[in-house]
Amino acid sequence: MSASCDYYGFPLTGLSSAEMACRAQSHAKQAAAEHMWVRLLPAALDPAEAIAQLPDRTMACSPKLKAAIREGVPPLLRPLLWKRLARADELRSAHEGTYYASCCKAAGVHGLLLTQLEADLSFVSPPHSMLYSRRVLEAVRRIVMAYGHRNADVGYNPLLGGLCVFLLAVMGVDAEVDVFWLLAGLVEHVLPVGYYEVCGCFLGKGILYGGGSVFCSAVFHGSPLTNSPSPSQSNRGCNMEMRVLTTLLSKKAPRVAAQLERLEVDPLHVVDPWCASLFTRTLPAETCVRVWDWLFAEGPKALLRVGLALFRMNESALLSVVHGFQLTRTLSWRVGRCYQVDVLAKVR
Repeated sequence: MSASCDYYGFPLTGLSSAEMACRAQSHAKQAAAEHMWVRLLPAALDPAEAIAQLPDRTMACSPKLKAAIREGVPPLLRPLLWKRLARADELRSAHEGTYYASCCKAAGVHGLLLTQLEADLSFVSPPHSMLYSRRVLEAVRRIVMAYGHRNADVGYNPLLGGLCVFLLAVMGVDAEVDVFWLLAGLVEHVLPVGYYEVCGCFLGKGILYGGGSVFCSAVFHGSPLTNSPSPSQSNRGCNMEMRVLTTLLSKKAPRVAAQLERLEVDPLHVVDPWCASLFTRTLPAETCVRVWDWLFAEGPKALLRVGLALFRMNESALLSVVHGFQLTRTLSWRVGRCYQVDVLAKVR
């Protein structure tokens, strides 16, 4: 991997020496924690067989497993663990081997959506060299469209495109079918009901269209919407989590909440990109995979805990600004360089 990219190929740009040192320290702590996985997994089995014996979403994680996940999952085990916790392989085994191909075929290709997908990815996906690959774009298109066919409540939701890019970076560009089933497990078994449910119009082949880049621009940049569903009309489960987070903010970080009110910054506007992208667009990828470890193991409460932690970790910086635009820029800048995963995990 290039020195200018992280482990998953996402660019590292503009990091200070202190931030690079913090990133290296986080890596060292995670490497030191790998002994927990050596004790947890049977040595006689290969990693896939060992992970398959761990509890999935229908069973409570043992204290040892939860502790190991909190300390850090070895990168080579992460795809296997995510699939296990999300019951992705269980979903896959319940259908014929050609199910994904059948969904792709049934979804078809609507010309407008092909063009729209590429436009949407510029808003919803973290930057990655994969976005310049026609092969990857076609894979993302197939996954998003096939899942829209599988789940009529989601349809074509542009936010899923960004998740697919992130998953392909973690799972590997050849893991298209695995990513489809992991996405299904994430939406259907991990996230709250209706998290990515879309209100929109139908565009051929029964695919529900959720508003495209205009909608995404509103989510990530606060742009006005025209002839598109608003964030409050779509992704109702996501919106509910955002409201819970802002309510918790008033209770757990009242000084920050008061500062937001004083500077006339809507907290929903701040947390919208976090929740909509599951932090893939806002946190560094190496931090985000740790957050996803907790999400798959503990459910959506992990997202709330991380959101609160980000506010509390940056409280002093947020209280020092005097304008609303300074607050949002300061928080965005600091969140984008958050490599203090151990601190993020412990802040309450």
